[in-house]
Amino acid sequence: MEKAKRQERLESAEEIRFAALYLQERLMRGDGAGFPEARREYGQLVERFLRDHPDAITERQGRNALEDLEYFLVLVEGAIQAYRRESPS
Repeated sequence: MEKAKRQERLESAEEIRFAALYLQERLMRGDGAGFPEARREYGQLVERFLRDHPDAITERQGRNALEDLEYFLVLVEGAIQAYRRESPS
């Protein structure tokens, strides 16, 4: 993968990780009027990761990630680490 594309994917994955961490508290509470909105935003985040990082996640992993934020964060972190390993020193 070319350096610019790898950097773009790394930045995208990091943005997704930060957004998921931001949503984590709202999702973990699981109550209140804000929960449905947080759940919708989380679903969009998983879909974005599937779309932007097709080599890092399968459709099945994406479906499982919709139900498990911790699992999703593991997948995202794995992609980030892979992009960093590919980066020339």
